[in-house]
Amino acid sequence: MGLMDKMRAAGGSLRTLPSLNRRLFVLEQQAQATQTALLEHTRQISETAQRAAALEHQVEHLHSVLTSVDPQMTLDIVTGVRDSVRELTVRLTEQANESNATLASVSAADRST
Repeated sequence: MGLMDKMRAAGGSLRTLPSLNRRLFVLEQQAQATQTALLEHTRQISETAQRAAALEHQVEHLHSVLTSVDPQMTLDIVTGVRDSVRELTVRLTEQANESNATLASVSAADRST
């Protein structure tokens, strides 16, 4: 009797292997998709940091121009900085929305498995 029970248990374990393999494959695909999305967001954040550094340089230049009191050049720089800050704000908002969507989809995928 004990041998039959062991054989049935082993058979049941063998029948669950394909299902387990499919679930592991799905999890691996989800992990790869998440990693790809995070790498893309990291790249976008790096680009945003570079733009922020450029804006900081423009502000420093603006300060030096203001101290030299050149009204037309000051106006041109202020306009350029304002437009750059506006674009950067839009870009950061888009990135935040994309990050939230990615995290929500990853969270939903984790809950479904």
